[in-house]
Order: sequence, then C-alpha cells, then structure tokens
Amino acid sequence: MFYVYEHWDPIENKCFYVGKGHGPRAMNFHKDNKQYKIIIERLKLLKLKPEIRFIHKNLKEEEAIEKEKERILQYGIKNLCNYQINNSGKRKFVGMKGKKHAPETKKKMSLSHLNKKHTPETKKKISESRKQKRIFEMDRIVI
Repeated sequence: MFYVYEHWDPIENKCFYVGKGHGPRAMNFHKDNKQYKIIIERLKLLKLKPEIRFIHKNLKEEEAIEKEKERILQYGIKNLCNYQINNSGKRKFVGMKGKKHAPETKKKMSLSHLNKKHTPETKKKISESRKQKRIFEMDRIVI
C-alpha cells in the first residue's frame, strides 16, 4: 500500500516537498534537487529535521500518484522542491536538464574515476553490450 506525504520546514511552518511512497520512503531526506538539499542542510545546522505529514494512506500506487499530483498542483510547483509534473501527469525531473557542469566539476568527476578497475564480470558485461550495439548498428546500415 502507498501513501502521500509532505516534508515541512519546522522553522517557516511551510511545506517544501510532496511525495508518494511506501515503507520508509517518507523518512528519506536524500533528494537530488539542489533547493531541497539547501533546506535540509540548513535544518541540520540547527539540529532539526523536516516534519513529515502523511496526507493519504492505504492507497494503490495509481491513486497515490493522482493524490500526489493534486497536492503538488494545490501548493504550486514553484513553491516546492519537487519533480515537475507536466499537463499529462507525467513526472519529469528538472535536475541538470539543459545545464552543463562547470569545468572544475568535470575535472573532479574525471579524477574520481582514475585508477578504478572493472571486475572481470563487469568487463564481460560491457563487452557483450558493445557487441549487441554493433549488431544493431550494422542492421540499421543495411536497412
């Protein structure tokens, strides 16, 4: 069973995130959204946590998605640290789309992969994947 929940800023008494989930999902404060991370870090510095409010419980996943969408539209997406929800109700992550990493960030990411070795199993998977890709490309050229 699924539920719809909200994360509230206890200082401003304001909802900043609406989500749907099951199990311990509502207690997860690790999101990719930069604005969300800023709020969480500010609360951590003050030794606080977001308040979790359960809005709907015991829902089927489709119902939870619909209720989540309604709640997001009620608050207004611009007032939340959420995924964008387009007119058809589909979720769309806004993270790095249309943005580029800074050169310093690219350098850090590159350096983090130096001296890392793939296991023989991983090498085999990569090899098989590339073989399949070559076969697909050759089929496409013939057509």
